[in-house]
Amino acid sequence: MTRALAIALMALAAWGTPSFAAPPTGYDLYNECTSVNNLDTASCLGYLRGALDGAMFYASLSQPPCPSGVIKAGQLQLIFLRWARENPQFLGRNSLLVAMASFADAFPCKPEKPAAVKELHQ
Repeated sequence: MTRALAIALMALAAWGTPSFAAPPTGYDLYNECTSVNNLDTASCLGYLRGALDGAMFYASLSQPPCPSGVIKAGQLQLIFLRWARENPQFLGRNSLLVAMASFADAFPCKPEKPAAVKELHQ
């Protein structure tokens, strides 16, 4: 029993502590959305859908995107890709912020630039 415990502890020590990767950037998201790999594309679509859902929750806290009607995940991908191609200077920023800025730009609540887009310019 003691030997098994010692082996388990040595294995755990050899495994080391987990490393946490840096949060994904807009460029990472762009690469997933343009990938020919179906898993990457599915990840892109899921992330964009989740970002919009998060933005809708965020609506009670700040100026959100204001989409109307039903929006398909593929539409979110097109919106994000267009925005990313037009704003490559922001693709090094946090991917959630970048995705939300693309949605806020596509679905503004007011004629002025949405808060998420202004945030990127700061």
